[in-house]
Amino acid sequence: MSTANTINFFAVPYAGGIAESTYGKWQVPLGDRFKVIPLEPAGHGRRMNEPFTDSMQATVDDLFPRIKPLIEQGTPWVIYGHSMGTIIAYELIRRVIDEGLPQPLGLYISGRNGPEHRYTEPDYHILNDEKLAEELKKVDGSPKELFEFPSLLQTFLPIIRNDYKVIENYRHKSPAIQIDGFITAFFSDNDKLVSRDVFEHWGNYCKGRFSVHEFEGHHFFIHDDYPKICELIKADLL
Repeated sequence: MSTANTINFFAVPYAGGIAESTYGKWQVPLGDRFKVIPLEPAGHGRRMNEPFTDSMQATVDDLFPRIKPLIEQGTPWVIYGHSMGTIIAYELIRRVIDEGLPQPLGLYISGRNGPEHRYTEPDYHILNDEKLAEELKKVDGSPKELFEFPSLLQTFLPIIRNDYKVIENYRHKSPAIQIDGFITAFFSDNDKLVSRDVFEHWGNYCKGRFSVHEFEGHHFFIHDDYPKICELIKADLL
């Protein structure tokens, strides 16, 4: 299929997530009209040997060169972010706008209230390993195997801690951006980190339509419900 008929689908993971393992399997249900491009932050997944970025600005500086050449080619694009990934996606779009590049057709978000919102819990990134692990266990849907195998936990705790440092130190910059396209949001009814009324503030960040699709589940509902999410995305764009 020619690139003229393709939509680039950039995808950003949540704190501690691996973009390739989270979003790589989305290619099949999305189909060949989409090219899924997982955006792996430094220190994650295949980039695990690279040093972490220590701020949102540095994260955007790291990921933007990975999407800029593809955007410059003129291929239509969208971007998806879950939890921490929603803010990375939003700030990447800000950079795109600042650079005068073609904006996305739309932004897809799940698992986090809008950029202006800060969580009120104590910062996780300053906790010791034991306390951080205990807090992670409280997040519904966290992978059980992470806590059953100490070596796995010790591998991922530095990644998770750094990601929390990035998102917990993030401060939304005014003025807010409004993308020309749409924002489609996916809301899980038992996500204790998101409230429906505050979540809908995402509608302030686009000039196009804003829509919310509700699911039953926990914070990590995207792992179970990604086929349905992909069907909704195809309905949006095709």
